[in-house]
Amino acid sequence: MTEQDIPEIRECRTCRYIFADRADQILHYKLDWHRHNLRLALKNLPPIIESTFNDLCEGGDDISSLSGSESDEDQVVLTEELISVYLEPATELTCAVIRSPQLILTPDHVTFYKCYSSLLLRRCQRNDPRLTDTHLLTALTTVTRQPDTPSPPCFRGRAAVFLYTAQHFAAALFQGSTMVLHKTYHRYTVRAKQGTVQGLRDGKGNAPKSYGASLRRYNQVALFNDAEALTLDWGEELSKCHVIYYRVAQYNRSVFDKFKAKYHITEEGDTFVSIPVMTYRPTLKECTRVHRILTTVSPSTREEFDAWRLENMRKSRVPAPSPPSSTRHPAPAENPRSIPNSHLKQRSPRTETTTVTTPLQEIPWYKHEDHVMYHVIKAIETSEFDRFSDILDGRCNDVDTSGLVLAARLDHADTLLHLASQASDVRFLEMLLERGANPEVMNSSRRTPYELAASKDHRNSFRRFMARNPDQWDYKLAKIPSPLTPKMEAEQEAKKQVKKKQQRTKAQARQKELKAAEKDRLAKEQLRLIEDAQVLRCKTLTAREKCLLAAERRLASEQGLRGSTSGSCTFCKTGLDSLVPFEKEGLKFCSVNCVNDHRRGRKT
Repeated sequence: MTEQDIPEIRECRTCRYIFADRADQILHYKLDWHRHNLRLALKNLPPIIESTFNDLCEGGDDISSLSGSESDEDQVVLTEELISVYLEPATELTCAVIRSPQLILTPDHVTFYKCYSSLLLRRCQRNDPRLTDTHLLTALTTVTRQPDTPSPPCFRGRAAVFLYTAQHFAAALFQGSTMVLHKTYHRYTVRAKQGTVQGLRDGKGNAPKSYGASLRRYNQVALFNDAEALTLDWGEELSKCHVIYYRVAQYNRSVFDKFKAKYHITEEGDTFVSIPVMTYRPTLKECTRVHRILTTVSPSTREEFDAWRLENMRKSRVPAPSPPSSTRHPAPAENPRSIPNSHLKQRSPRTETTTVTTPLQEIPWYKHEDHVMYHVIKAIETSEFDRFSDILDGRCNDVDTSGLVLAARLDHADTLLHLASQASDVRFLEMLLERGANPEVMNSSRRTPYELAASKDHRNSFRRFMARNPDQWDYKLAKIPSPLTPKMEAEQEAKKQVKKKQQRTKAQARQKELKAAEKDRLAKEQLRLIEDAQVLRCKTLTAREKCLLAAERRLASEQGLRGSTSGSCTFCKTGLDSLVPFEKEGLKFCSVNCVNDHRRGRKT
């Protein structure tokens, strides 16, 4: 892309006026029309065109004292004439204006009524460009009745209110202002302020398995099923509702799906409206309050009506009319001056009156197969380092290397160094740095090659080059943090080895602890099995054998024989109950082998 491909368009974004040249721009900023629109912008009002401003000046309005400093007397005064300019024509609304949740209507410009738009319009009707305030007044007359007293009209249709939170559900059906049906449910799903956290864990697959969490999940499903069954039970009445207000979380809105499918509720006939006011805990009293607020038609004033229309025009961002053609403001030139640094991203001008057409872009020069840059880029993308080095050294016979430019700008203003820093082989990066590639250059995203490095090895290559050539480039501009010398690498390697040795030592110690713990466990398990066998054998002894065994123990206790206090073999710890032990040097053994093993072990 060349500098001639991006045109420069000068525009006043306050007045929405396009300049012909620099002189025209300076002249426009000195006009009272521009200053007046600046005052309107400070008050969040839309601008006016130059002909309208001239008409206001000729009509004698006090808006001519615009030069000089700001003061309280110089503020823009919203007179009825000025308001009529913004709201022209004054008797028709636009699709953008009626997107507000509240409407203020007037049948005769004397009486004003205020109500919510959901009472008069369905969702599919709000974006109809043919809709005017006449249609809204007709809808207001249809859904309300005018009482004998001179009070505002009141809603006479059928409406429903659904409120559904984590553990509360409330629904009510109204005919006019009278409640016809109502129902509330409550389930325990909060879990002491941990329900949200546990619910998120349920969705990620690591659901809590406690009793309380299971109860919470059960109650959530039960509350949803109860609400869904209620919509089906009230299906006949709900299908006749003029509007259905709901306040339901996004993940629970499928509670109405079966009702819509059963009664064939389409987008054109969809009467569901999200409640546009703040609500509290779902209760029968809260349903009544919400219904009263959303279906009430209250009186309003002319001042509130004008302020409401201005506020909605500001929110809808209605575009101002295009400026008229004049000899003092000629059209922009066909070949405007180009913008420098065209590789950087430019902010597009906000204009609705001028459309800039650009010719179809041709294939960039570096993507032609007969150009050396095409083969260099392909070698980097396919990780063919040998071919890459041959092209750079001029050893490749099938490629003409005369057009090689290391600083050439490619797609997104990248250079070869940007591509090499993202390649899998770090040797591309090292060769380009040694050949003089500039690491300071930024691409269209304002990122340097170092910031696009694919791995730590690539970043270390930049740092090593910085250590070898400290004064070649501005490394602060290249975003390279610090040099990496061989001494620093040796220190890092030594620290890494020490850390690995410590980890290996800890692993070995941990392994020894696990082996010792396993050995103790097996010994305890074997001792428990022996004790269980002794208990089982004692249960099978006769009364006479038990008496003899007790007599032997009493005799051994009286003689004061040394040995294990638990009545077991000194060497293998086998129980000596109902056995005649072998005694040697005051110790007891269960067999001759234990005596010999104990003697050999003591000698060694």
